[in-house]
Amino acid sequence: MLNLKIGFWQMHHVPTLFLHPSRRLRTLALTVHAEILRVESVRAQMFSFLREVASAEQVEAILGSWCMATRDQDRHVAPIAQSSWDAHVSFASADAAAAAEDKKLVLDATQMAALLVFVQRTLLDPLALHAYLNPVQVPVDVSVPKIVRGKPVPTVSAAAQTLRTDGEPMERAKGESEEESETDRKARLRIGALGALQWILGTFAFHPSSILGGPLFSGCM
Repeated sequence: MLNLKIGFWQMHHVPTLFLHPSRRLRTLALTVHAEILRVESVRAQMFSFLREVASAEQVEAILGSWCMATRDQDRHVAPIAQSSWDAHVSFASADAAAAAEDKKLVLDATQMAALLVFVQRTLLDPLALHAYLNPVQVPVDVSVPKIVRGKPVPTVSAAAQTLRTDGEPMERAKGESEEESETDRKARLRIGALGALQWILGTFAFHPSSILGGPLFSGCM
């Protein structure tokens, strides 16, 4: 059961929250994630999920959002992600022993390629990536008919309550995430993507023989 919950957290919450427009949510999510990774048994299950259970698309989103968070433009957010990433993720073959003990997630060439794909998607079209991570929620009418003296009485659905008399949506108070303009959003995501690309290229510079010949550059560039 715990393994299922960990998988659900990583698949459905990590990518969205790590790159969320709200700085507060990014900070909280990364802090919780870092604390979870401190628990040895839970950390082992999270890494096992990424190695053996997660699909290529899920690995791409989880690793990509985590790595991009290490270069978050906010000076309070980035250090949290950077510390967690440095402590638990590596590509060095020298860390094989640590990987065997589930202390670190040692990325292979396939996982590095997935990370690069996510970075490329962000650089090319950050708004499309944001839409992918934050799909539009369609309102569902859950109104229950009201019965008065044995006869149904028309009620106003929850969806209808969000509309003005002219049929247009009612304005809501803007939250932190809604205050981010498209220009700011594109800049924020591209800054993170460029930082992640810097880490990938730096890893390649230190371990060219481990990556060269794998799918990292042959399949993505």
